[in-house]
Amino acid sequence: MFAIIIFSAGCNPDYQIVPADKQNIQINGNSRITTFQDFKDEANGELNNNEINIISLKAKMQGGNEEANATFRTTITGLEKRNNDLKYKIDNYQDTLITSTILFQKKFTSEIDSLDRDFKILQQ
Repeated sequence: MFAIIIFSAGCNPDYQIVPADKQNIQINGNSRITTFQDFKDEANGELNNNEINIISLKAKMQGGNEEANATFRTTITGLEKRNNDLKYKIDNYQDTLITSTILFQKKFTSEIDSLDRDFKILQQ
């Protein structure tokens, strides 16, 4: 077991010890993620599932009320944009500092979980 020590800038640096078990990230409560590549693979799986959900939601719009479809289309377009933005972020992330990577993973996980909740609301 190891821990990461995070130093802040300044004359008397503060530090925070992050236990090794807190370094692992979960997406939607799924399996433990131990490396950034594992995290990236799991995130891409979630994002690919979202793309399938987007196609399914677009298919639901066929033949419905035009006004309702316009609102639904706007919502789906927003979800699609958020999904594409997350896909871009995960594919282009290059920071090699472990502290930055952990913060990125936590923020990214929060964003993808929020997106998944919004998909579930639309699919009800």
